[in-house]
Amino acid sequence: MLVSEYAAERIGRLLRKTGREARRCQTDPSEDAAHDLRVTIRRFHQAMETFADALPKRARERAWRQARELLKAAGALRDTDIARALLRDSARAETAAVLELLQRERFFREIDLRLAALRWHDRKSVPELLGRLRPKPGKRKLEEMAAGLLPVLCREFFAHGREASRPGVSAEELHEFRLAAKRFRYTVELFQPLYPGSARVILGTMKRVQTLLGEINDCAATAVMLSLRGAPAILLRDLRSKERKETAEFRKAWKQMDVEGVEGAWEQALAQPVKLSARKPKSAPAAPEFEKSRRRAIQGLRGCLSRD
Repeated sequence: MLVSEYAAERIGRLLRKTGREARRCQTDPSEDAAHDLRVTIRRFHQAMETFADALPKRARERAWRQARELLKAAGALRDTDIARALLRDSARAETAAVLELLQRERFFREIDLRLAALRWHDRKSVPELLGRLRPKPGKRKLEEMAAGLLPVLCREFFAHGREASRPGVSAEELHEFRLAAKRFRYTVELFQPLYPGSARVILGTMKRVQTLLGEINDCAATAVMLSLRGAPAILLRDLRSKERKETAEFRKAWKQMDVEGVEGAWEQALAQPVKLSARKPKSAPAAPEFEKSRRRAIQGLRGCLSRD
């Protein structure tokens, strides 16, 4: 399959899903709805970045401007929900007044998100952007692109993760690694049909590390948010304490994941994508030697993960 064909299919799918999630938030901006919209837009953006060479630049910029407005509104609501969730776990008497403040704030964040979703649909963003985001004709093979890109991202992920897991690393460095890990994950997901066995193993292995990175960021961001709203100092200290505990858990989880052979097994697996047909994103029959090599790579992944 050509990159242009696959890019058109994936970009279209993610853009349509963005429209569905925006409609959902317009009618019921629940915690789950705001979270799902936010994740879908980030995946859409990563797809545009990955296939940037195949897409018209002005169309990409226009699409991101429109999607970013939705992302900003969903992010503001989501940040409020995260802060409320963290405070609900606290037994401090001081939390009641802050939770009441956040509940009032959420009401206005809901309105902002509903309006952003309404503007998205009023502009008929999905059909308009589908017409503009038509990949340029090209002859580059999708499998060649994946085999060249993903092993490089894999090496960068491990190198960045080893730096971020060092004692004494700053919150900013951890945040940068969280974003880098998310980009790697979304790119693996984007090409997942080319890796019918190994992608699932890689994504599953990353999950614990990414969850902890997200929890660390939630504590840090909520502490800043509450500080700006004049929250009691004891609540901020609790959040910083939780952040330190989650950081220690992250270092432990990274050490358990980054055992000898895992990086090499991931690289080997990601260097061996299967071929997709031009019409359906399903794996074509592989040559016997290639299939044996691919299976060995997947077995190597699982073997590495079974060792602590």
